[in-house]
Amino acid sequence: MNIGVLLSAAWLAASATLLLALKVLQPRQLAQAPLRRGTLTLASVAGVTLVYIGAAAAALIALHALAPQKPPPKPSPLGPLVTTTTAASIPATPKTAPAPVAQTLTRPASASATRRAPRPASAPRSHPTTLSATDLTDTVISQSLDALAKLAAALFGLFLVHQTIKGGIPALGLHPRQLPKGILLGLLAFFIIYPILMVCQNLVEFLWTQRLHYIPTTQPTIQALQSHPPLPLKTAYFLLAGLAAPILEEFYFRGLLQTALAGRSFGLRVASPADLQYSPSPAHRFAAIALTSALFAAAHGSIDIYPTLFLLSLALGYTYERSNNLFASITLHAAFNTFNMLPLLLT
Repeated sequence: MNIGVLLSAAWLAASATLLLALKVLQPRQLAQAPLRRGTLTLASVAGVTLVYIGAAAAALIALHALAPQKPPPKPSPLGPLVTTTTAASIPATPKTAPAPVAQTLTRPASASATRRAPRPASAPRSHPTTLSATDLTDTVISQSLDALAKLAAALFGLFLVHQTIKGGIPALGLHPRQLPKGILLGLLAFFIIYPILMVCQNLVEFLWTQRLHYIPTTQPTIQALQSHPPLPLKTAYFLLAGLAAPILEEFYFRGLLQTALAGRSFGLRVASPADLQYSPSPAHRFAAIALTSALFAAAHGSIDIYPTLFLLSLALGYTYERSNNLFASITLHAAFNTFNMLPLLLT
């Protein structure tokens, strides 16, 4: 038996044992989780989203304005070459009689010869294309601009949190004292959820390729790393996808959106002083986690990995809701991204 299958089975068994030992799925434990009391509503989250959209649009406009324009092609000194084709200039093709049917049709040697050959086990699940140096640089630039737009939105979100959440930014789970514990909790959650995510991803890919005959597309970052970029570009991809994206996305989806959805009336009503005393039920918390996960998976814009990202987001939201430690979900998110990129980063 393949050693990889044995290691995966052992990891899955250890994770299931640890999951049962911790009893992390008890609703009573979730009801006793810390609360982020405040008046953060979906209107505030919508404001942060608009800031991100505006910053991203401004960055793209500036990029196109500053990009060097390609010079137009030089005209030929002989002028344009135009060839006029008429029916008279086309040579006539002699007509030949069709071959007899008995000579053109051949019977296959066996019925199995007409069947499609099975897909070999070692065949790639997608068709990665090698990117040029210009394409690699453009990918880094576009991801950097996206990270800057998310950073601008995150700064505006921090200002809103400071104004609305009781206790300010530390109450959101971003106090420096929570960093060591958050890293440990995030790594523990990664150890539990990663084999489950891999089983889910393999099932989804099997469904796409073997049942629906659809070849999943490759994500831009993975496609860029498959092109063997130089070390500076590899470092840039790691910093953007392994560190910047988890920090900024977790602050938006878990820190802002999930917190608003866990508020009174799922954050739809106008904030009032009574919201400071509102305590969501376990069912309300689970609903906020599920809604945030659906939006998180949809925001990545790929139906190929939607189930896996949805399951990952459930783990991220549950980890954050149980611990009220944003460093824990950031660590889990960063570990997942880094572990998936690690084989390509080391080659």
